[in-house]
Amino acid sequence: MSALFEAILTHVPPPAAQADLPLQLQMSTLDYNSYVGRIGIGRIRRGVVRPGRPWPCATAARTAVPRRSPRCSPSPACKANAVEEASRRGHRRRHRHRGCEHRTHLCDPEHAEGLPPISVDEPTLAMNFQVNNSPLAGREGKFVTSRQIRETSLRASCRATSRCASRTPRSRRCSRVSGRGELHLTILIENMRREGYELAVSRPQVLTKLVNGEVHEPYEALTVDIEDSHQGAVMEALGTRRAELTDMSVDGNGRARLEYRVPARGLIGFQGEFMTLTRGTGLISHIFDGFRTGEGGDPRPP
Repeated sequence: MSALFEAILTHVPPPAAQADLPLQLQMSTLDYNSYVGRIGIGRIRRGVVRPGRPWPCATAARTAVPRRSPRCSPSPACKANAVEEASRRGHRRRHRHRGCEHRTHLCDPEHAEGLPPISVDEPTLAMNFQVNNSPLAGREGKFVTSRQIRETSLRASCRATSRCASRTPRSRRCSRVSGRGELHLTILIENMRREGYELAVSRPQVLTKLVNGEVHEPYEALTVDIEDSHQGAVMEALGTRRAELTDMSVDGNGRARLEYRVPARGLIGFQGEFMTLTRGTGLISHIFDGFRTGEGGDPRPP
């Protein structure tokens, strides 16, 4: 890879400094530190940011609010190295700012020019994290209390752009964590397990929203690549989960590709069934495809 890196340094021009223009900095991702709190990471479009100065902080949902920038560091890898100022030419983009979000942008007080917000998929599934109350509780993990589980879930939501955690209204010992699909929540659960946390989780629940008086639920764009001999079984299984076939193509080599639009709740638990139906030869992938009105009822087979 050294030849490619040298070619990039030779032929790709460096970014323009534009240090004399008003400041524009937009947060693109988040991090968390137990000492300073939430940390915003973004790229400086123009201008120079210096710690300690009040910069208007604005999002798409609220107007600019003057805030102070405590620290700046050159990159996400340099967590402990603070600098006096950060600019576009220096590629310094780690910015420690209170109350920052992934759509937050900083601007000059005299030139409050906003930037287009970054679109992030909304949470679609939610699960309850609580203390393990099974007969085998307390045998594997070293962090087992509700306070430890709640603090970890809240800390993880500060790092993710589309994951959020809150207490459930029924019980203070239970935390409700929402994310973008099963994989987003599964990664958090597995990381907590590896760190020594022992917890119990509820069944995933789909998050809906009210639009013009109608209940909308999340839908996924599903793509499956299977052998021709398994096409009938897969189509039958997806049909019981209220999946709508949008496209089908055959490559002529014994495999077919099917594209569906399916409710997110219909894909819960489908991964294992799909691998069984295709004898482990099928490929499946899905991505969030927006909210739409549902037909009601549970699309999963009994």
